[in-house]
Amino acid sequence: MGSLERKTEASRVKPAGLVTVGIVIVALVTGLTTEARARAPQTAATWQLATAKDIPAPVQRAAFDPGSETAYLATLTNLYEVRNGRARSIAKMPRHGARLLLAPGGGMYAWLIPDDKPADLFTVQLVDISGEFLADLQLEKAPYGFGGLHLGARGRLVVTVSALDDWQGAHGRFLYAFWSRDGRLLGTVVRPEKEIGIVAADGTSILLLGEKEALAFSADGEILWRLDGRYRKGAIAAGGKLALLNPADREAIDRVHVYTGSAGPRVVTMPTPVHKLRLTPDGSAAVVTGSGGRYFFLDPAGGRFDEGKRLPFDAALFISDIEFIDHGTLAIGVLERNGDPPQHSWPRGGLVVVDRGGDVLFQSHHLIREPFSSRPAIDAVYGLPMLIGFTLDEALLVELEH
Repeated sequence: MGSLERKTEASRVKPAGLVTVGIVIVALVTGLTTEARARAPQTAATWQLATAKDIPAPVQRAAFDPGSETAYLATLTNLYEVRNGRARSIAKMPRHGARLLLAPGGGMYAWLIPDDKPADLFTVQLVDISGEFLADLQLEKAPYGFGGLHLGARGRLVVTVSALDDWQGAHGRFLYAFWSRDGRLLGTVVRPEKEIGIVAADGTSILLLGEKEALAFSADGEILWRLDGRYRKGAIAAGGKLALLNPADREAIDRVHVYTGSAGPRVVTMPTPVHKLRLTPDGSAAVVTGSGGRYFFLDPAGGRFDEGKRLPFDAALFISDIEFIDHGTLAIGVLERNGDPPQHSWPRGGLVVVDRGGDVLFQSHHLIREPFSSRPAIDAVYGLPMLIGFTLDEALLVELEH
């Protein structure tokens, strides 16, 4: 999902490798170390860009346009277009302090521009990926600006977040405003506190997780359902009609609530605490990640699950990201642990693509300069046979031909 909120940053892992098998691979590598290059697939056509020179800041999100064979890499302050192994900056921050957010799948990006009214709030400027200006977003009355923004796939959903009672957002009510690509205000909802926002993979709905309930909204702000309970993680699909929810209570963090908008949720108990939840856009399949690099294929309709085969790394693992490429293929980012707690570190990471049978389609290894729980990360569009994986220092673009 594409989200940016004021004063938030990736969670750092506390101290103490994308597809082969007779397929065509194209790899874009920014700042690869010597060891990572040595381990990269020999069949890959590799584009190398020096991190310190060509992409001077960590990639926050990536997208690929298969029609033009163009990759887009977004840092917090610059948008880069990559063609034929060359990166070119196509958008730079319009004002000091502005922040860039690229919509999942590309198509549109947004600038969060510091507001002159209360400090630390932003106005939002929407821009087509071609560079065409789309709209300026700003509320007509106080607080005028925004503290956060959620973008759906290719800009199908645009939701701004504004604190109403305390402009710093430490407490009080929050306004969630739903907008069209051309800047029309479609609807608003006021919530009693700041809530976790989770956008559907296809950008058609958003899930809000509050202290007492979970709510689902369509892209135009229509409420689809609400469910009592406090949840810490979730996923939403099927036009907002299906959700996976992980309770916040310590004794229930190994459970997944499967909710279809009516009656009560189906409760599925997993073998480990739940870390990540993903759904295919139509809701026909799900994957749940757990502790120790374990992952499980879950059938949302029946509540049955099967554990995926152990990933092909020797060390103990932490799954940093996971995405469906299609119904039967997963792209997974991992961190590899060195040593045993509490005297341990996370010096390496990897990207791997596996199918439902556990066959490894691709694997790469990378040195990790600074371990974050969200890196290596993966950007992929369901049904599109390509993906981009990235760490703080590098990015890999892989194209699959079945």
